Amino acid sequence: MVFTCSGTVKVDDVFIDGIDVRLYRRSTGEFVEETTTISGGLFEIDSDFEEDHYVVALYTTSGTNALIYDYISP
Repeated sequence: MVFTCSGTVKVDDVFIDGIDVRLYRRSTGEFVEETTTISGGLFEIDSDFEEDHYVVALYTTSGTNALIYDYISP
């Protein structure tokens, strides 16, 4: 079964397209999947794990990372 995690990414209160987003398992920190935000900062990532996850956005323009969702449940 596949579970979908989705959300939006904002930088300085502006929804940003083209930001890399990574999904990790909350219990182990294991990398699950990566995607890039699309129109309006939207992202959608699938996971095979029915458990809590966290999402990290990789701000390539500033070289910094940010935890944007913690304990997201697919």
